[in-house]
Amino acid sequence: MLRGAAIILIVIGHFFQGYSLTCYIYIFHVPLFFVISGLCYNNNNYEYEIKDFLFKKLKTLIIPYFSFGVIIVPMAFILENDLSILGFIKVLAWYFIQRRYTTMWFLTTLFGVEITFFLIHKASFACKLRGHWNVKLMTVFVSMVLSVIFIAYESFINISMPWNIDLSMVCLGFYCVGYMLQSSETYTTEYLNTSRYLFVGIITFILGMWLGIYSLNMTSKRLDLFYGQMGMPVIGILGAVFCCIGLVYVFCSLHRIRFIENIGYHTMTIFALHQMLFKQLFLRVFQFHGGIMLLVASIITITICFYIDVWVSKSSFKWLVGREEKCL
Repeated sequence: MLRGAAIILIVIGHFFQGYSLTCYIYIFHVPLFFVISGLCYNNNNYEYEIKDFLFKKLKTLIIPYFSFGVIIVPMAFILENDLSILGFIKVLAWYFIQRRYTTMWFLTTLFGVEITFFLIHKASFACKLRGHWNVKLMTVFVSMVLSVIFIAYESFINISMPWNIDLSMVCLGFYCVGYMLQSSETYTTEYLNTSRYLFVGIITFILGMWLGIYSLNMTSKRLDLFYGQMGMPVIGILGAVFCCIGLVYVFCSLHRIRFIENIGYHTMTIFALHQMLFKQLFLRVFQFHGGIMLLVASIITITICFYIDVWVSKSSFKWLVGREEKCL
């Protein structure tokens, strides 16, 4: 459900660019995806060989990156307004190098986060075998140090690296927050669907929004990981973290909302096509403008992409969207 809500916010954030609403969504919506990924990290991953884990992430993240590139690259080429062979080669090169290029930057960034965190976690477990290290504590410490170093890098240097390695290191901190939440009471059955979790979640989320809005007001810059933009780095990052933690608690206190949950199972196609394809169709071709029209466009986009993802996930082409098994 949380991932379903997050992808809905991503779509709204992109369709409503220029509206003040997006500034508030940007406080937490992309960090939330990394927190969710950290929540889903398997503590037994250290049992994988590096090549096996790498192959798994190539299948679930990098194959979709290039399969959707068949649509994304031509669209980016058209939008560049340089309809020459050299122009196409340039766009293709940008896509392969991937330095914050198109919405697909997220997949290469998450790939970098997953591989880096896995290596740190595996190394921490190896150290435990030789001494008395706490695996989780060491994993969190090293990850957070790396993240802080690259937050400083983005704040003062901000030169994008190929395949968004710099952003991967920044987002490692958000991923780590999700990983740390694994050990909380959030997942114990007796605490689910309680007013206690809802109250804590709402208060934490409000605190995060207050910090995010304060950062925005002081710098006139929203938290935008795509551009390596942090606002007030410490305040902006903390705001995102508190918002994400609050939402985890809120959603753990809610009863299942089936349609949001189903969207959460099928985010890949929505994420890949909503901006570079459907947003361009609705805004440039069909001339959708105004809040109501943009909301309608967002709903139509999510619906169409959802059913495309469902169909592909059930077919023999499921690998195109990163599925290892058919998704019911």
